[in-house]
Amino acid sequence: PYRPEDLPACMALVHQSMEQVNLGYGYTAERLAHQLQFRDVPRTLVLERNGTVRGLVNSYTLQMNARGALDVALIDLLALDASVPREERKRFLRVAMRDMASRGAHCAAMLRSPCVPAGLMLGAGWVPWPGGMRIVCTLTSPDVLWPASPRVFTHLR
Repeated sequence: PYRPEDLPACMALVHQSMEQVNLGYGYTAERLAHQLQFRDVPRTLVLERNGTVRGLVNSYTLQMNARGALDVALIDLLALDASVPREERKRFLRVAMRDMASRGAHCAAMLRSPCVPAGLMLGAGWVPWPGGMRIVCTLTSPDVLWPASPRVFTHLR
């Protein structure tokens, strides 16, 4: 499990994972600390090797309605250092999935992101949901310069 002293390493991982994003969160240390551990709502697991945090997965559980009540674990952040081998990445994701199931999640979901390789998700047993995303921006200032080809990582509730 994540500990507050892991924050600097997690901050570095999140910044590294978002290098290829041109429209996304500008995490501050305070904001990321809330994202990773706030009043026991989210759950964050870290991958630690030789005393150094090499990865993190951050999720929370939300009750949704399908044909009945369904507890869904939603992954907000998944970041892994480039040095982590492919098999270890898959193993870490599977450990996180088992943790979600042990907390009562019936399934897990995550928005597509340019920060997470599709091959990792497929290799760990995830199935892409067909369809796309819609980005809606309202009340934007006329001086906002939007990227010509946005690679977006953001989600709003």
